[in-house]
Amino acid sequence: MRFETSEQVAAFFWNYPGLTHLELKDCPASLTSLPELPVTLTRLFVISCPGLTSLLELPSMLTTLWVSKCPGLTRLCELPSSLTSLSISDCAGLATVPSLPSSLIDLSIIKCPGLPNLPKLPDALTELSVIECLGLKNLPELPNSLTKLWVFGCPLIGARGVRVGGLSIMFR
Repeated sequence: MRFETSEQVAAFFWNYPGLTHLELKDCPASLTSLPELPVTLTRLFVISCPGLTSLLELPSMLTTLWVSKCPGLTRLCELPSSLTSLSISDCAGLATVPSLPSSLIDLSIIKCPGLPNLPKLPDALTELSVIECLGLKNLPELPNSLTKLWVFGCPLIGARGVRVGGLSIMFR
C-alpha cells in the first residue's frame, strides 16, 4: 500500500488492531512523522523514509526496531523497556541515541556520520556492531556480556582502544 501522509497510515492501523509486525518502506518525503502505532506492535522496520525527522513514541511491547536509510531522522524517542534488538543505519542526520534499555542484547549502528558518541551500553548486550560512523569519537565501556563485537570504519576512535573486562582491544 502507498501512504502519502501520517493520517493515511493511522487510518490503516485502525483496520488491524492486532498488528504485531510492521515494515514501512519507501515512504514519500511528505511523511515527516509516524502516527501513534498499534500497542500490539512487537517488530518495526522503517526503511527509506527520507522525510522522517523523528520517531516520537514507540509501543511498549516493541522488541525489535530497525531504522534504515532515513537521512532526515534527527531524533529517536525514549526506547521501550522491552526492546532487545536495535539497528540504525544510513541515518546521516541522527546526532544522538537515547538511553538504551537494560533488555537490549543486539545493537547495530551503521553509517551514522553525525553521531559523536553512544550512550551507556546495557549489561545484557551480547552483540555490538559499529560500522562506518565517521563522527564517532569514542565507545562507552563495553559490557562483559559481549560475545560479538564489530567496529570498523570509525577513524576518530583511532588506536585508543577500549577495555572489556581485563582485555584491551585496539581499533585500527
